[in-house]
Amino acid sequence: MTEERDMITLEFDEGKEVECEMMGLFDANGKEYIALIPDDGTDDVWIYAYKEIGEEGLWKNLGHFIEEIIPVAAECDVNMAIHPDDPPWGMFGLPRIITCAENVRRFLNIVPETNNGITLCTGSWGASPDNDLIAMAAEFADRIHFVHLRNIKITGERRFEEVGHPSCCGSIDMYGIAKALVDNGFDGYVRPDHGRMIWDEVAMPGYGLYDRALGAVYLSGLWEAIKKTLEK
Repeated sequence: MTEERDMITLEFDEGKEVECEMMGLFDANGKEYIALIPDDGTDDVWIYAYKEIGEEGLWKNLGHFIEEIIPVAAECDVNMAIHPDDPPWGMFGLPRIITCAENVRRFLNIVPETNNGITLCTGSWGASPDNDLIAMAAEFADRIHFVHLRNIKITGERRFEEVGHPSCCGSIDMYGIAKALVDNGFDGYVRPDHGRMIWDEVAMPGYGLYDRALGAVYLSGLWEAIKKTLEK
């Protein structure tokens, strides 16, 4: 049985990208490092140290970025939609900030304009049982510009796996989220997002075509049923 490897893609300033296997974290002289093996045919091992930035440092950088781009986006009639941190907790010694409703409110208030919006990714925020996805869909509907509507199954503390899209397959109430969006006037774009490898398909991991097609059909039926129910 082949052990699944954790991979990361490094992108360099000159545009070069290198796939690396993550070997793990280790401490040395009070600092945290990550060891990577590049998938480039060499026997090299790369060691990287994370810069200490903290949550407030991330908020400062994000705020500067948003304050610069949103006025331009508004001039061009473009809606920006930040994607949640996936998963919604710190990793490798680095904090994450787009993780919960409280932080979404803080983000949207950086530039309180419609063009400054979010992507509602149910698989990302749904990995934390502390996130009430139905309440978030209702509260932020007018600032949600894109929805990644997929299901996951929580298997333990900070542990989950991707499953089929229907609510019965996992831990997320897909119907409840879709209804909250429709009830609160959302009329943006929705996609099934990820897909499992089924029926002997060979494709990019996480993006199986067959499973995404099943998800798209399921979501279309869910949407139609909700809208027709409301019309009665």
